[in-house]
Amino acid sequence: MQMAITFMAVVAGMVFSLAVALLVEEIIFGQVFRLLFASGRRAAGGLTSGKLSPQVVAVKVGRER
Repeated sequence: MQMAITFMAVVAGMVFSLAVALLVEEIIFGQVFRLLFASGRRAAGGLTSGKLSPQVVAVKVGRER
């Protein structure tokens, strides 16, 4: 039982440490969360405004031999 309590205390301490580190990073630089959310949009197809834009695609008609 004591092993489980020790494990929970260690995990809670690590989570708290990460939360404080992210908060300090956000206060100092102010770009951590902006970068996280922007990278998700770029990975989804390069959408920056959230709207789809039409694209021109060249299509070859006919059969090739």
